[in-house]
Amino acid sequence: MEIQSLKKRVRYLLSFFIVALVVSGITAVPLKWEIDFLQSAMGRGTWVVSLFPALGDWIAFVHQGITETEQ
Repeated sequence: MEIQSLKKRVRYLLSFFIVALVVSGITAVPLKWEIDFLQSAMGRGTWVVSLFPALGDWIAFVHQGITETEQ
């Protein structure tokens, strides 16, 4: 009986990880739109930069990289 229980747990865990991978793949699709939004909300020229200047620089760097890669 213990082997059957272990097989059931493994199936549930595998199913969970498959679903998690699918969800993470779906969220990567609108990456350009998301980084544009993040740049306008927290990038250079916003109030967030006055509190966390390194964060604004990092967001601008990532935004530039994704924009150049898309082109």
